[in-house]
Amino acid sequence: MAASPRLRRVAYLAAGLLLTALGVLGLVREQRQGWGGFIYGTDRVIGIVEPNTAAERAGLQPGDSVISVDGTPSADLPMQSRWANTRVGQTRRLLVQRGDSQLAVDVVYDRRGPNMFAWGALEVLTIFLWCGLWAGLAVATPAATALLRAGLAGGVALAAVPNVGGFWNGIVAHAQTAALVLLTFFLLRFFLLFPTPKRAAGSRIATGLMAGVWLAFVAYLVLELFTHPRFYIMTGSVASPLMLGALALALAALAHTVVSTPRGTLWKSGVGWALLGALVGIGALLLPVVAMMLRLPLAIWGGLLVGAAPIAFALAVRQEARRAP
Repeated sequence: MAASPRLRRVAYLAAGLLLTALGVLGLVREQRQGWGGFIYGTDRVIGIVEPNTAAERAGLQPGDSVISVDGTPSADLPMQSRWANTRVGQTRRLLVQRGDSQLAVDVVYDRRGPNMFAWGALEVLTIFLWCGLWAGLAVATPAATALLRAGLAGGVALAAVPNVGGFWNGIVAHAQTAALVLLTFFLLRFFLLFPTPKRAAGSRIATGLMAGVWLAFVAYLVLELFTHPRFYIMTGSVASPLMLGALALALAALAHTVVSTPRGTLWKSGVGWALLGALVGIGALLLPVVAMMLRLPLAIWGGLLVGAAPIAFALAVRQEARRAP
């Protein structure tokens, strides 16, 4: 027996509250953990040493190549240096290559403190979650349902923020990655359905292809989880091109909608809101890059403008529903 609309509404709202609470609690927990203040990538070379952190006091420098940590080869360690089970006051001994010399460096971990990038991600994903719920529960259209599912995917990524330590930390991080990719796929679905379904939206081949690609990606993540980080080093990021591809197709669908919509009905149909949200979102994603190039203090907070995109999409769905007979 199908659940009643009221029961579904209560279930969605309860899920939203739970996912939001998990995300906030996870970040609160994270900022109480130890933090070294340095990050390295797939080449094991330290690219960032944050000022006034344990790494700087220990003498680590950008360009140092990490050979081992506490005797464990760096090839067997997570891709970044934020070991979730490192306690405040705990010491990690890093063996690094600097030029022609190998140096042993002892890093005494500080308290993590506020992680502005993580808090920014939490804010954006929270907006995606609740705007999706708002649109999906207020409007009974296929496009609103797609936006609701995108919001729930963002909520799962939000709840996966906590670093829980060890092997479980890898599972949480991979679940977050899978949810973020699914979020972009549902956004593509939204633009294929809004304001009226396009041919690809009703194609079983297109729908099956998106589902197949995502399931294949999940299988990749499971395999990568058991081989990390060696498999990741070999393949590089798979999530990024999938997300960029889905967003590019979504923009193409939106462009088709804008071109085919009479100018006098852009705002009445909600297309104007969707276009505005997409443009603000693109600008917000580019702003941190430009700010970093120009060394402006907008690299973190400027990116939060991406939260305006789901607000505009929800307004677009509601605007389109108002003119429906």
